[in-house]
Amino acid sequence: MAAVRVCTKSLFLLIFTIFIPSAAAAQQTGSIQGKLTDSSGGVLPGVTVEARADVLPGPRVTTTDSTGRYQLPQLPPGDYTLTFTLQGMQTATKKVRVQLAETTSVDQALGLGGVTESVTVTGEVSLVDKASASIVSGIPNEQISLVPVGQEYRDLIKLIPGVQYTQDSTRGPSSGSSGQDNVYKFDGVNVTLPLFGTLSAEPASHDIAQVTVVKGGAKAIDFNRAGGFAIDSVSKSGTSRFSGLASYQIQDDSMAAELKDGRASRFEQNRSWVDLNIGGPILKDRAFFYASYYRPEVNRENRANAYGELPDYDSTRNEGFGKVTVTPSRGTLVNASYRDSKRNDTASLFGDTTAPTVGIGGESR
Repeated sequence: MAAVRVCTKSLFLLIFTIFIPSAAAAQQTGSIQGKLTDSSGGVLPGVTVEARADVLPGPRVTTTDSTGRYQLPQLPPGDYTLTFTLQGMQTATKKVRVQLAETTSVDQALGLGGVTESVTVTGEVSLVDKASASIVSGIPNEQISLVPVGQEYRDLIKLIPGVQYTQDSTRGPSSGSSGQDNVYKFDGVNVTLPLFGTLSAEPASHDIAQVTVVKGGAKAIDFNRAGGFAIDSVSKSGTSRFSGLASYQIQDDSMAAELKDGRASRFEQNRSWVDLNIGGPILKDRAFFYASYYRPEVNRENRANAYGELPDYDSTRNEGFGKVTVTPSRGTLVNASYRDSKRNDTASLFGDTTAPTVGIGGESR
């Protein structure tokens, strides 16, 4: 599955991507808005608002309008420091968090004088739309990493309140629906299998920086099915500092309980995960990079059938991901990413009377 925001082979598409905003671009970012006033409550036009973050190459700068309001759209999700400056007024700073597809509201009052005011509180993210019945929740990477949800994108379904994680591990019923109406997105790209509400791609959860989930009420359409949920995610980006991770995890079949009714258990298998990633600056205040490699492997001993012993099952996936974040100017943000995933399955299925040489396998990319 590839998510490409800029095509390097076509200068026209590059110019189009940079200067013509698209709907998909907004799905990878959040925004900050607010109002500046003086100590008496009067509006303050012309206040310079600067936003800085490790995930944003260079600062984003704007000014308040005649009503004292400002907007900072299309910001990569992360923790930001806002600085408010106006000649003759105090300079104030505020720490805020931007979430995927959400607007963070940050209002600030400035007093007279040249004293700098530092306010270390987190700006509020409005998750309630009074004009809609939808319920929106955002989950940052630090929360994802603290919960043992699993390694795959589909495992994030476990984090959605009120959604059943089905035994087939493919979709979760929401608000009484079957899961057929679910929508899954990765970096704004729809990775949902049409008509089924399941994933058509398997991006790894370790590359995800934030997840936003929207759950709607029941929809009185067709056969009065309840509405599914929409889950969107944004991939990690490089930051102004070099950082990386190397990990290896293993889960032996002895680490899970066995079924006692004689059936083959899907837990009677050995699993391992290799995860490597690195990110950092390319050009200071201009460009960041992030790259990762992911290799999950599953194997188990296949039992005998009418013809005797069967070859062991093995599933291996090699997945690479790369992303470049560039700010050609203070008002422009460009993300270009590419993902390549190849999976090989051998000896995945045998019938009761099939020869050991005709087992079913597969390859997908």
